[in-house]
Amino acid sequence: MKILFIGFGSIARKHFLAFSSLDQNIIFYALRSSKIFEEIEGVVSLSSWQNVPADVAFAIISNPTSLHLEALADCVERDIPVMIEKPVAESIVGLEEIITKIRERSIPNYVACNLRFLPVLQFLKDRIAGGELSVNEVNVYCGSDLRKWRPGKEYKNSYSANESQGGGVHLDLFHELDYLVWIFGIPMSWKGVRRSVSSLEISAADYAHYNLFYENFSATMTLNYYRRDAKRQIEILFDDETWTVNLLKGTVTTSGNNIIFDSGSSGINETYETQAKHVLEMLSGNVESINPIFQSIEILKICLSGEKIS
Repeated sequence: MKILFIGFGSIARKHFLAFSSLDQNIIFYALRSSKIFEEIEGVVSLSSWQNVPADVAFAIISNPTSLHLEALADCVERDIPVMIEKPVAESIVGLEEIITKIRERSIPNYVACNLRFLPVLQFLKDRIAGGELSVNEVNVYCGSDLRKWRPGKEYKNSYSANESQGGGVHLDLFHELDYLVWIFGIPMSWKGVRRSVSSLEISAADYAHYNLFYENFSATMTLNYYRRDAKRQIEILFDDETWTVNLLKGTVTTSGNNIIFDSGSSGINETYETQAKHVLEMLSGNVESINPIFQSIEILKICLSGEKIS
């Protein structure tokens, strides 16, 4: 099997390791945007589409968000199945036309939201899906320090920090909206705001907040780039108790301090391999995509709806 990477940064390396661990016979290629690049052991670097083998099994789009749409269009025109990093794009403009072509040509596709494979979130989804729990309120919080994301690199030069490159906390932390909708469904309505006024001094939004309204409960979501002590959790208020879901520890704790689920660790690193297995199963026709592009676009609409204020 031949896999093509479009862009090869830090996230691509995680996918590379995940697929490599599953099949030692995979041949990896990387379409590089710059003429000067670091060679990667086990990956054949290519300078243009003309050099891409005709029998590539699928492509992994892992370049900056602002370049996703172009890369996706290139793959669709060549009928290449795709796994595209979240979010699909920085704007919904032009996506509907591409989705139409994907459907007409039956091109397998998947949006990489690996947290759907996180044990603690799968536990939560199973319990919520059961319908026996009455939810009154959901509060999601995710804050971490952008300055620590990419050690050894100036954070202000990263695409995350630059709005023109598709950066912004609302796009980078798209996982939070994705798993919220995956677990609870699309809300009836929503409102959002985002700002860039912290001491990070970046052009991209470093804070975002959403209010989401469901038929029987309301949800809030707060995201930021500047929290020194990372925190990633969900608080769910039921009729008789409150659950705190700690994504960094992989635990669910009740208001009575009872741990009702403990995966032993966050389990985030393991999700890349589980996700890779799903993609290979999808390509084999054994399963449907757990996160097709047309579904992810509906979540992207919520993500982009927030008004940017000063």
